[in-house]
Amino acid sequence: MKKRIAIVSATVLAVIALGVLGVEAWLRHTVRDAVERAVGGGGADVHIGRVSVSLPLRQVSLRDVRVHGQGGEAVRQGHGLVSFDVSLSRLTLRGVGRTGADAMSVTGAALELVLWSESGSHSRLAIGGVGLSALGVTLDSLPASLSLRADSLLYTPGGGATVLRADTLSLTAPSGTGPGTGTGPGSETRTGTITLAGLSLTPSFDKALFADRSPGHTDWTSIRLGAIDCRGVDIARLLSARPEVAIDSIRLASADIASYKNRKVFTPSSVKPLLHESIHRLPLPVAIGALSFDDLDITYEELAEHGDTPGRVTLTSGHGRAFNITNAPTTPHTPHTTIDIAATLMHSGALEARMVLPVDPRDAAWQLTGRLGPTDMTAFNPALEPLMNARLASGAIRSLSFEIAADSVRSHTRLVMAYDDLSVEFLDRHDPTRVRRFLTAVADDMLIRPSNPARDGRGPLRTAGSDATRDPERSVWNYIWRSLEGAILKTVI
Repeated sequence: MKKRIAIVSATVLAVIALGVLGVEAWLRHTVRDAVERAVGGGGADVHIGRVSVSLPLRQVSLRDVRVHGQGGEAVRQGHGLVSFDVSLSRLTLRGVGRTGADAMSVTGAALELVLWSESGSHSRLAIGGVGLSALGVTLDSLPASLSLRADSLLYTPGGGATVLRADTLSLTAPSGTGPGTGTGPGSETRTGTITLAGLSLTPSFDKALFADRSPGHTDWTSIRLGAIDCRGVDIARLLSARPEVAIDSIRLASADIASYKNRKVFTPSSVKPLLHESIHRLPLPVAIGALSFDDLDITYEELAEHGDTPGRVTLTSGHGRAFNITNAPTTPHTPHTTIDIAATLMHSGALEARMVLPVDPRDAAWQLTGRLGPTDMTAFNPALEPLMNARLASGAIRSLSFEIAADSVRSHTRLVMAYDDLSVEFLDRHDPTRVRRFLTAVADDMLIRPSNPARDGRGPLRTAGSDATRDPERSVWNYIWRSLEGAILKTVI
């Protein structure tokens, strides 16, 4: 009797095991077919190396997955995605149920997109070394928690003039909810963090060759950013069907920005946007509460049309904060964007400045105020000599303060500059080592005010006001210089 019971029990267990194995085998084929239909339904080629299903563990795993797709009608019409390639070593779903899974993990993933470009040399985006883990995965909402990491990101725009690189990108959305920004009752959102070990925009050619080899990109620009830490990132809005960037704060550890303009190369006429106009034209709605930065170095060089040596302006050892950076004001009374910066100008003077920009695109008015501490005037010669064929032989700024009120067309400037011992030398255009002595003597003896206020005490401290008209084909920095230039000349002449 016992023997018969044992045989029956073993038979039942074997039938159950075979049944489970049979069901699992059927599910493997079903899962493979479902994935290939879902992903390949749009014309993509799908390859799945292996599918594993475990009923007791309610677990599904896909290994060695590769997907390749081509653009369709959008590309034929001259825009859109040309092709995409996705690969991953393993995707695992645990605790699979009718509405989702308890957990999901992805390892060894990579993505490459080719985007249409008018030049025929299409843009490329490649993301490598991607890993992802999530809890509480459903088809109609964000996971209960999410963690994503990518070792590298590489973006090459059409033409290949520059390359954008990001190192060690991570996104974390912990479990839990917070006050939302939606409009429905009980609207909630989750905030997370995004960090980058570094970000760089690197030109593909040397700056002396860049304008010739990159038609339409006459400004050679190099940007190298250190660690970037974004806190309070609204993950729901970022990953929605219509993405929005909403971040409480961004911390930038360092930034090295260099720009070079070659005016020997013809540039087609185009209107350059002002700083707030560039923010308004960002492709996505953006709302950043605060941006802080340290260790900021900026170098701008410009080669004149008839010159051989570029003029140079530098800001070094900078730090500061910006508040309320947005192109999506929530009310008509949304505060302005405010940028505060402190840096060393031309390796000599301590500069502090505040820029106030309009958030409402219908408002064109903006302001810039600043002050410069004691500065050796000859420190400006690297900018003056190549561009103006003149140099400051001597001079010392004791203090300088300015206020610029501007819009998209005109500006008005008030400036107070106290200085001593100003002396100017004019240089021969063909031989910059030779001083034009007659013109220099006339300027120093008859035009230039050597000190303000006069050292003999015969006059008060001179203040100056001036108006300037914007050249829309030049940058906002040229507009600022033109605004200051008139007031400076009225002070010293």
